[in-house]
Amino acid sequence: MDCFKALIWAYVTVARIKARSPDDENSLDWEARLLTPVNWRGRAFHHETMNFFGNTTAYPVTRVPLKEVMGAAEDLDLLAHLASSINAMVEAVDEDFVATQTALMYACPDLRYLCTNICLEHPTGFGVDSWRTVGVDLAWDIPGVSTTMADVVRPVDATTREGTALILPNTDLGPNYHVSLSLQPQAMDILCNDQRWMQWFYGVIR
Repeated sequence: MDCFKALIWAYVTVARIKARSPDDENSLDWEARLLTPVNWRGRAFHHETMNFFGNTTAYPVTRVPLKEVMGAAEDLDLLAHLASSINAMVEAVDEDFVATQTALMYACPDLRYLCTNICLEHPTGFGVDSWRTVGVDLAWDIPGVSTTMADVVRPVDATTREGTALILPNTDLGPNYHVSLSLQPQAMDILCNDQRWMQWFYGVIR
């Protein structure tokens, strides 16, 4: 999964940089940041969360030089290193991480003003979330309905932000993945015309 996230991050970043106006400032010395929500329920405070049904999401941020993210689109070794960097941040979500995040939320007088220092509208900021296993085991027994499980599961969200990717639920947890990308039209055109990117996919729905 971390490798797939790295693949998305690398190629999308290249497309977004290419889509920028010649008048826009660009620098390979910028820092690229990836926001990857993580469910910490199985990582921390096991006893306290046995009967807890609230939010258990942590928000680690992977920070890598922009040139390394873009280079990962051309070099499998760099792609592997990028995936390792993402994995390291995910694995860093432990009880100390969760306790610090929780304390920050408690200290904030209004959570509406609490946010990350990532601009998703800028090519250096990106977010990848995974709902791959959400709802895949949901079954029903409805009289007159021949199927007992969904063919696919899709979230409906009209507020998906630019600069984000969502790995979609899939009832077949095999080697195939479905991903939804939200990008500017110019960046999306560049991405879909990149044969290196398209070699990883069977098709695109726009």
